[in-house]
Amino acid sequence: MEMKPRVHFRDVEADDLPLFFEHQRDPIAVAMVAFRSRDRAAFDQHWEKLLADESLLKKTIVADGKVAGNIGS
Repeated sequence: MEMKPRVHFRDVEADDLPLFFEHQRDPIAVAMVAFRSRDRAAFDQHWEKLLADESLLKKTIVADGKVAGNIGS
């Protein structure tokens, strides 16, 4: 029997950001989205703005206990 991954969402933590940075730099990921990757300074500035805005939803996606990505609105 195939086991389905266990997926849940949690609030973004500072320790998630280095992995998010690497995700957005992945060439395959960049080819699949409608925006370019950011350099580290631009990435940090972007996330600082997102994290400071309480009106935004920002979640880390966790699959089988490992950070898989992020989602926001």
